Amino acid sequence: MKRIAKPFCVVYVLPISVLFLSCSQKPHSSPFHISEISMWQAVIVLLLLIMIAASLILHYRYRKMKVRLHKEREAAFLEARRMVEIEKQKAFQLANKLIEEKTAIAEEEVREAIEKAQEEARQLQAQVTSTSVMLANKTDYLMQLQEKLKTSDNNEYKRIAKEIKTNLTEADHWADFIKNFNLLHSHYVDNITQKHPDLTANEVRLICFILSGLSNKEIAGIFSVEPESVKKARYRLKKKLNLPEEESLTFYLQHLKA
Repeated sequence: MKRIAKPFCVVYVLPISVLFLSCSQKPHSSPFHISEISMWQAVIVLLLLIMIAASLILHYRYRKMKVRLHKEREAAFLEARRMVEIEKQKAFQLANKLIEEKTAIAEEEVREAIEKAQEEARQLQAQVTSTSVMLANKTDYLMQLQEKLKTSDNNEYKRIAKEIKTNLTEADHWADFIKNFNLLHSHYVDNITQKHPDLTANEVRLICFILSGLSNKEIAGIFSVEPESVKKARYRLKKKLNLPEEESLTFYLQHLKA
């Protein structure tokens, strides 16, 4: 009997396992085959674990770097703000220093101006006082001379006495006196004549002498009158200024001066 060869079947199990089996034979497991499968599974699991671990490490490093960069940015911001505050403080201190220097210069200039004005006021006061004293002395002399001439029977002497009396009331030095008084008392005469335009020249002179601190006797000598006449003139002046009876004329004039 002729034997007929049976065809072979090729069975592929994994790339490294190739078994040639007879069609009549059944595939069967081998320990080597199972071992290879377990090895590849282990490799795959290991690779997966490595990848997971690498991902976790990278993520951790990324987070750590992100936190570090955030801290560095925050530190840089705080440092920049601190530097700005320092510069602002320096600018503030410099501005204060400049203000203090300018204030000191201004105060020095004001002090010098005040001292200069005070010195000028003292000089004017001395000049006014000197003029007042000169007027009083001149008036006393002329009044004495006038009295002597009045007792004479000579008409020429009487004429001279009359001229002396005219000179006592119309001397040119009054203009200089009023000018100096205005400078010393901030245009006081101009102000009071504007407030009371009906004041006479003699009343303005009387006001100036009152403010200069002269007594009634000294004023009387300058005007060539008796002290009682000065008292009456003061009373008439008070009435003309519409002052109450209880108000002091000197106080009013000084207050008007301020």
